[in-house]
This record gives sequence, C-alpha cells and structure tokens, in this order.
Amino acid sequence: MALGKNGIFSLEDVNIRQAEEVWPTTWGTTPPSNAPEIGGSGKIFFCGGENDGDLIQRFEVTNDTNNTVNKGTMSTPSTNRWSGMTTVNYGYLTTSNPKTTIDRLTYANDTNSIAKGTQTGARYYDGATSSPTHGYIIGGYDGGSNSSVQRYEFATDTGTATQRCSLAVGSYDTMSTVGNKHYGWVGPKRNPTSNSQLYRIYYSNDSATTAIRGSVGGGWGSNATGNVDYGYWGGGGPGSGRTDVYRVDYASDTGTGVRKGDLVSGRAEYACATGNKFYGYWNGGEPGSTNNTKTDRIDFSNDTVTALQRSEVQTRLKNAHAFCGGQDAVA
Repeated sequence: MALGKNGIFSLEDVNIRQAEEVWPTTWGTTPPSNAPEIGGSGKIFFCGGENDGDLIQRFEVTNDTNNTVNKGTMSTPSTNRWSGMTTVNYGYLTTSNPKTTIDRLTYANDTNSIAKGTQTGARYYDGATSSPTHGYIIGGYDGGSNSSVQRYEFATDTGTATQRCSLAVGSYDTMSTVGNKHYGWVGPKRNPTSNSQLYRIYYSNDSATTAIRGSVGGGWGSNATGNVDYGYWGGGGPGSGRTDVYRVDYASDTGTGVRKGDLVSGRAEYACATGNKFYGYWNGGEPGSTNNTKTDRIDFSNDTVTALQRSEVQTRLKNAHAFCGGQDAVA
C-alpha cells in the first residue's frame, strides 16, 4: 500500500476524487454525474425554427434543470421544419427550401455552426437519421410529396448528399426519425395522407426501397428519439393536447408501439425531440398555450412513469430541431 499522500491508494487522493465525482462514494455504486459523456452526447441542442431562425440553444444533460444557454447562430437561418444528423463529435443541420446548405456544429466548440455540404435539391418538412458513418435525409416537401432518401458522408462532409433509395410511400410534413447503428426508422407522416406507419432503412443495404414495418399508434406528427434498443414517439396530431408516448422495440418492429409514460405537456405537430442512451427530451410545438418553453424528459430505464419537466429554452420552439451527440445510438 502506498503511504505517500499522492499514492494510488492515498486517502487524500480518494477524497479529492470523490469530491470531483470521479470516484465511487461506496463500492459498487457510482454517482450518475461522474460517467463522462463521449463527445456531444452530454449536450442537448435546439436550433432554428419560426420564432428565431438561426439561434442555437443548449443545455447539459448532467444539469438538465438549468435553462438553456444561447450559444451562437446557424450560418444559414431556417424557419421551416428541417432536420439534424450527428456523429459523436459533430452535429449536421439541414436547411429548408429554397436553401440546400448543410451546416456543421462542432460539439467541443459549440458556438456558431459553419456551412459544409449540400443536399440534392431544396425541400422542407423532411426527416433525418444517422449511422456511425453517414447521415440520411428522408422525404420532405419540394412542391409535392418526396420519397427520396439521400445519404450524406460524414468523412468528406463538404460534398453533396446523394440519392440512395426511396421510401415505400412518398411522404412529407412532421417526418419523425430515429435509429440505431444498423437501421433508421421514419414515420408517422401527415401528408399526403396521414397514418402511423413506420418505414425502415437498412444502412448496410441502403439502395433498397425502405421496408414497411409496424406502426406507432396514436396518429401522425409525433416526435421521436430513442436508444440502442427502442424508439419513443411522443405527442403529435390529430388534436392539440396529445401527451401519449409509444415505444417500439427495434427487435420486433412489425407490431404496434406500446403505450408508455406520458409527456407532461400536450405536444402536437412542430415539436422536436432528441436524447442520448439514458434520456429522451421533447420541447416546443403547437399550440403555444400548452407547448411552453419547458422541456419534458423521459428516463429510458423507467419509462412507464410520466415525464419530468426540466430545462426551459430562451425562445419558444416551433418548427425547430433538436439534436445530441448521443442520438441514434451513435455514442
């Protein structure tokens, strides 16, 4: 046993580590906040939207009762609904018609985003999901219902997203997407006909038409996030006060989602959701009377209870997007 005060088992060193929450306070347990989050997986970002088209707001997962901090702006403001993709270290933001820019936000220096690549063709009301190496921009409105699925390469992120496959049905408006390292799920859609159907992209065979899977339940417009095993869809239309949350088991995704604990606030269309492997966060949407500035959090390990209200945003969100370096199970 080392006896010097800087020894590996010294009492002083242990006390310092406990105070800094980098050492277990009792054997077999560890304070929740001491596990370092990889890259941007410990940060939640809300960006753009109708109320402030270029603003980037952020809060920390480990301090998620603190209000968001305004961090910077997007290089290309976007007011209509758009979408976000992520790696562990960078977030990528599509922009809406008539723009085709893809912005990149560096999580380690999360002030202003910079313009990087482009989409093929302008659109809005699209969805997006991420594999560890690529982002996928899905559907959207370009004067009509768009069924394209474009792939964006993170390693050479100054390029243009390329067409890979098509949705089984052309879709736009309130496109909710979520995924893990192998698959991406999209739906339910509002237009051109609303339903609660889910479609799945297989990243290893992304030139094939998306597969029709199960359904979420509850209608269109719900916003999605999830972890490595499950996707969660919350709120949406029809109606303006829906708080329902449905969970889809990725391993058996041909059935109907199972009802879980509700959101605190009714969140219809135009809300946004993101999360990491531990929590899912929802904010914004319509109507303004119930979709206030507060964030609802679901604990994935205890998902039968009602969500908790956490951080408040500085500017109420509508048609904005949320993303995190831990979404789509990338970290």
